[in-house]
Amino acid sequence: MFKIKFSTNFDPARAANRVRRDANISEIEKLSNATILVGFPASAKNDDGLTIAKYARWNNYGTIMHDESGNATGRIPPRPFFTEGFYFQKYQERRVRLAKTLLSKLAHKKITASQAAELIGIEAQENVKDAIQNGPWAPNAPSVLARKLRKSKGRNNGNPVKPLIDTGDMINAVTYLVDIQ
Repeated sequence: MFKIKFSTNFDPARAANRVRRDANISEIEKLSNATILVGFPASAKNDDGLTIAKYARWNNYGTIMHDESGNATGRIPPRPFFTEGFYFQKYQERRVRLAKTLLSKLAHKKITASQAAELIGIEAQENVKDAIQNGPWAPNAPSVLARKLRKSKGRNNGNPVKPLIDTGDMINAVTYLVDIQ
């Protein structure tokens, strides 16, 4: 099916540009059907053998820690870097600018849907990393701070004073995966 439009103010250059943009509509549709996952690989583990995904979940939602006997030994307060941090205003504004830029480039055939999806994945990954690093999270308890400072002796990575940053394992494990057909 096609549409015919009648105009008394016809601009051939503008019409040609529209045809070029419309010709790339399949790439825009391809991008709209892409899946971009951001998070922590199930295989990534910290020095203690704990999966980073589990550790990240505990930190995002908070949890009660237990010893081997099942006795409560402490509490990790929620620090929702993933669920809420991702929606901080500054990230939303950056994503809107990125979306506009990518759609324009797609429409003008300067990039492919796969390239656009990769750029979206990178941006989302950076948003999560920035939220971990710079979010307004509850401070570490004095006992946690003392343990982290003892544990960090001789290491240069991470920041034992800052919540969510100790060894750097969690922030370094954030990744993305693009599935585009």
